[in-house]
Amino acid sequence: MSFWSRARDLDKTFPWSFLGVLLAVSFGLFGIYATLRTPTTEITFDVVNESNVLDVHRTVESLEVFFRGTNIQSRNENLRSLSVRLTNTGDVNIRQGDYDQGSDWGIRIGSGKLIGASVSEASSDYLREQLKKIVCSDTTVVLPKVLFDRGQRFQVDILVLHPLGALPTIVPIGKIAGTNEFRLIHSSLNAGRSSVTRFLLAAFAGPAEVQGARALGYSLVVIILLVSSFLLGEWFTSKRALRLTVRRESQLHAFPGLASVAGANVLSDVFITHGHEGLVELREALTSRLNTLVAEARLTQKYRRTAARLLPGEEGPIRIEMSTQAGPRLAVPLGWRMTELIEAMIKQGAIYRNPTSREWEVSSEFLRVLNSIIERVKA
Repeated sequence: MSFWSRARDLDKTFPWSFLGVLLAVSFGLFGIYATLRTPTTEITFDVVNESNVLDVHRTVESLEVFFRGTNIQSRNENLRSLSVRLTNTGDVNIRQGDYDQGSDWGIRIGSGKLIGASVSEASSDYLREQLKKIVCSDTTVVLPKVLFDRGQRFQVDILVLHPLGALPTIVPIGKIAGTNEFRLIHSSLNAGRSSVTRFLLAAFAGPAEVQGARALGYSLVVIILLVSSFLLGEWFTSKRALRLTVRRESQLHAFPGLASVAGANVLSDVFITHGHEGLVELREALTSRLNTLVAEARLTQKYRRTAARLLPGEEGPIRIEMSTQAGPRLAVPLGWRMTELIEAMIKQGAIYRNPTSREWEVSSEFLRVLNSIIERVKA
C-alpha cells in the first residue's frame, strides 16, 4: 500500500476530526492574536553580576582597607561591583526621537555613592562608540540616547561605595515612547539555583500575553511533531511490512502444488499475515481442539444467518484477506480470526465430517502441506 493510501486509511484508528478542529481553532486564534497584537516597546535591565570588590568574611584585628585615601573599613563601608545588561527585548527599533528629551535616561543607584561606570561589551560597534559618552554623578549613570535596534544589547559595569548594612540597588530611569516602565530582572540571583529552576524561570518569564502566545505556539509545535512522527512511523512500518509480505510470498513459491490443495488460500493467508508462528498456532488448534472450533464456527454462522434475515442486506461470503495491502503490521491476533478460518476451511473442503465416525476431521493433504511449510520456512 502506498504512503498516501495508508494515510487515507488512518482515520479509522486516529482521531483526525478532533485534530482538525484543534488545528483550525489554534491557527485561527494565532491569526487573531497576530492581527490584533500591537508591537511592544521594551528595554530590559538585567543585573547579571553583583560582587564585592573585597570580601572580608570575618573581623580581622588591625585590618585597614583604604580607598582614595579613606579607610572604608573603619567607616563600615564597602566597594561593590555591579554589571547591568540592557537589551531591546521589544518588537520595534528605538529611535533617538523616541526618548523623552526633557529627562535623563540611564541608571540610578540607591543606597550608595556611584564611583564610576563604563561599558564593557556591546553588540555593535555603533553602540560601543556612542556609549563612550556616559556621564556619571554621585547617584546616576546617564546614558546617551542612542539608536537601539531590536535585539541589540550592551553591558554597563558600575562601581559603588555603600554602607555595609545597605546593598546598592539599581533603578532604571527615563522615558521612551511606547513604554510605561522598564523591565528590571536580576539573573545574578539565579547563579546558585539549579539548571531546572533557571530553565523554568526563563520559560515562564514575561507578561500574560507573552505566556499565551508561547502556550499556543508550543501546542501547535507539539501537535505537528506528534502527527508527523505518527505518519513517519506508519510509513516506515508499512515499508517494512511490505518487504516482509513480499519475502513470505516468495517463500510460498517453493511449493508449486500448494494451489491445488483444498484450503490453500487459508495457508497462504495465515503465513503471509502471521508468519511461521501463525502456522504453528493453526496446526496446534486443528490437532487439539478442532471439534470445539467447528462448533464455534457453526454457531457464529447461525447467528450471522439470523441477523441477515432480521436486518436489510444479504449475508456476504466469508472472505480471507490475502492482499499485500494489509500486510503483517495490520494483522489482528490469529486467535481472534480462528473461527473465520475454520469456516473458510469447511467451505473449501479442508475440514469435513467423517461419515462413519461423524467427527470433524482435517484433510490429510492439508495437514501434510501445513507440516511441510512449517518445516521448510524460517520463522
